[in-house]
Amino acid sequence: MRKAHDSVTPVSETHVSEAPVSEARTSERGGAVVDFCLVAGLVTLAALALAVLGARVFAIEQIRDCAGRAARAGVVGQLSLPEIAGQATADITARLPACRCTASARVVHIGGEEFLRVEITGTYSSLLGTSRVRLHAHAHVLTTAGQLRQPSP
Repeated sequence: MRKAHDSVTPVSETHVSEAPVSEARTSERGGAVVDFCLVAGLVTLAALALAVLGARVFAIEQIRDCAGRAARAGVVGQLSLPEIAGQATADITARLPACRCTASARVVHIGGEEFLRVEITGTYSSLLGTSRVRLHAHAHVLTTAGQLRQPSP
């Protein structure tokens, strides 16, 4: 009985070394690594952009909240305009230390009604070291006529 390996003729070394090498096989080497690096880079950039955008939205919401709180506290506590502005500035400085913001308070008349307007303006730079962003927020609170103490001269 003959075995299957007996019928196979051995191949010489010269024949093996002269065999053509497939070009497709060598041209695809490292392709997955390059694809991963490209995709990972894009995902990283997208994540950083989202973080910067989130920091800016957070800062905007913080100054809006500080302006509203200062306006309400000024009307309820019957504070003077400089006291209201000082409270708003202290509040925003405590919440966002990187914010270079100042607050102002004044009485405005809209449609025959008296409103307290608290305005916060300044610049903010996030922890990621991005360029400074201008911030501006204001809040209005309806007051009764003459309720706010005017600053003494």
